[in-house]
Amino acid sequence: MDNAAGNGHLDVVRFLHDHRREGCNEDAMAKAAANGHLDMILFLMDHRLVCIDKAGSALSGAVKNGHVEVVKFFLGLPVKSEPRDWFDYIRESCHEGHVAIVQVLWVYGDAPRSHACLHLETAARRGHLDIVRFFIEQNRVEKVEQGLVAAATNGHLEIVKFLVEHNFIEQVQHAAQEAASNGHLYIVKYLVERGLDIDLEPAFIAAAKNGHLSVVKYCGCQGATKAMYEAAKHSHEHVVRFIMEQNALGSREELMDAARKGHSDCVQYLSDHRPLFHGTPVYAIPTDWLIRPQALCRYLDTLSTPSA
Repeated sequence: MDNAAGNGHLDVVRFLHDHRREGCNEDAMAKAAANGHLDMILFLMDHRLVCIDKAGSALSGAVKNGHVEVVKFFLGLPVKSEPRDWFDYIRESCHEGHVAIVQVLWVYGDAPRSHACLHLETAARRGHLDIVRFFIEQNRVEKVEQGLVAAATNGHLEIVKFLVEHNFIEQVQHAAQEAASNGHLYIVKYLVERGLDIDLEPAFIAAAKNGHLSVVKYCGCQGATKAMYEAAKHSHEHVVRFIMEQNALGSREELMDAARKGHSDCVQYLSDHRPLFHGTPVYAIPTDWLIRPQALCRYLDTLSTPSA
């Protein structure tokens, strides 16, 4: 009966209700709500007392899956939810991108409207521009910088544009750095081309650390020694090669020292921290784990190290 309710087979549920004594448990209500079967919910509320007390908990499934009419029905019942539940409901709808659910929840008292900054950040991180726009239009979000960072981190350019162009955001350093760290060149370019105050050195280093060569090339080579160390430490040979091939970077010997130090720390990290190899001498670590570090080592060995 529970499965029939969850799949919306009202005729089957009616038959079982009339001819069988086993009945159903509270899972029937939760499954029906999660799948948006409002007619089933109404039947269960009228005929199965065990389901009535579970109406509040069933709301979460309807919220998660975006069933607006079911959510409206549950909200109309004389069952009060705890503030923590409200927070979870609106966070879930922001995460899943159900703007209609967000709009419905918003009108039910002040509880859903608290923590609007956090909810906007959730929507921005997931790339749901319509929800971000809704929160901004309600004029209840005091700070949007974290939302900007969340969108930039995950590469959601349209949200970045919306927040920058409509909310007069000036502090974009963290957003630019996170975009660079995750290889989102188009976002870094957009923020720079807007003429905003950005120090590209941290972005350059973050991109080098994670092997994003296109961002490294765009950001220039300020902080090359630190970037070289991070690239070598994480075995990004292509980034190390690029930095070494640039001119006017200062001391080549200094860059080589940084690269070798990064490579050494990388290999030692494998020995000290990999769970399978904790305490294992470097020479005993399986070859598969050392392919990238070894490739970098071979490249470094081909280079001469004259002083600048």
